[in-house]
Amino acid sequence: MPDPRQLMRDLQVFRDPQPGRSLWELGITLIPFLGLFATIIVAADAGYLFALA
Repeated sequence: MPDPRQLMRDLQVFRDPQPGRSLWELGITLIPFLGLFATIIVAADAGYLFALA
């Protein structure tokens, strides 16, 4: 069983928020999501069987 005090020391670096890292993670997730969503919308306009493929 791990020592709780050592675990707290090891995880200390993750306690403070990092706004830059958060924005980066949101950006690399949101941009592809919006691209895929736009692709689905265009494909659905072309026909539902096309969009399903």
